[in-house]
Amino acid sequence: MGQVKRGISACMMLKNEEKNLPGLLENINGVVDEIVAIDHESADSTKEILKNAGAVILEMPDPAKMAGTRWGDVERPMLNEHASHEWILHIDADERLTSELKANIRKLTGQNEYDVIWLYSRHFYAPGKWFRHGFYAPHREPRLYRKSCKTQWNVRIHEAPKIEGRPLYSDFAYDHLFYTAGE
Repeated sequence: MGQVKRGISACMMLKNEEKNLPGLLENINGVVDEIVAIDHESADSTKEILKNAGAVILEMPDPAKMAGTRWGDVERPMLNEHASHEWILHIDADERLTSELKANIRKLTGQNEYDVIWLYSRHFYAPGKWFRHGFYAPHREPRLYRKSCKTQWNVRIHEAPKIEGRPLYSDFAYDHLFYTAGE
């Protein structure tokens, strides 16, 4: 894929995210240097939104239709392979970086002390209500890491990778919207 560039690649897997994707793209605009996305047979305008944003789009069949394949088995390594920048931000269409993280992300990735930066999922949003505790938030997981790190994905949905590298357990956060937040 060529020489790795300094900067951040936002990597995501999507299917039918036309409602959440514009908000994510606005949120990460100016924060990341590239967007690499795998689209799983979206039937809405997800691919057009990504094209308009200049994203690298990889198309793959929906894993639910492929016997013996789990979500993320093939895709996550493929995203890392196609990312052209030193740092990878693993993010979903229903997530948003906090203003504090956006203001500090270049400082975090500009250092040489860490390879893996753990971030908090600060809030969980359901239509009309933010939750600070319970169901899925708060929790911390490795969401920002060097492309050169060895990664292993371990679950089907809300996968959190096992990453070899020097960790920073930061207090920076992102917000996680509920699946129907865009409706």
